[in-house]
Amino acid sequence: AFPTVAAITGTATLCEAATTQLADATASGVWSSGTPGVATIDAVGLVSAVSAGTSSISYVVTINNCSTTVNSTITVNALPIVASITGSTNVCVGATSQLANTTPGGVWTSLTTAVATINSSGLVSGLTPGTSQIDYTVTILGCSTTKSTTVTTFSMPSVNPITGVTTVCVGATTLLAN
Repeated sequence: AFPTVAAITGTATLCEAATTQLADATASGVWSSGTPGVATIDAVGLVSAVSAGTSSISYVVTINNCSTTVNSTITVNALPIVASITGSTNVCVGATSQLANTTPGGVWTSLTTAVATINSSGLVSGLTPGTSQIDYTVTILGCSTTKSTTVTTFSMPSVNPITGVTTVCVGATTLLAN
């Protein structure tokens, strides 16, 4: 008689370069992938996503030369392609700098918000001297790609006040200093 084999369980959708664990309650089966260019599977059911597409994952149980196969379709979603961040990465405390990314739909974040914050339009505000990593993350079908840059915030320069006679007649000169 052909063996009775349980259904394959586990997450059937994943992103490129990710892994997911499949399982089958029936022991002693052999895993295989119908499209290893999309997803591979090892002997214990760990799926590794290779490229976008679908692959049929099979689990075969053989007893006394009788085999039963169960299948599950794995979908691998592509990672978004995201452009590099552009704009000035130097900003003074109390000032702003505009960053940009040509890939639409992303989310801006600052990893050190005590140093610099960034709004949803990519406008960086310098708060205290230091550095902060700024990330721009695009997520499509649950798959995310992040581009990063480092923003450096500087203290405003200290400038002495201008001194001297500030009133002068036409045709005359005056000496100003700081």
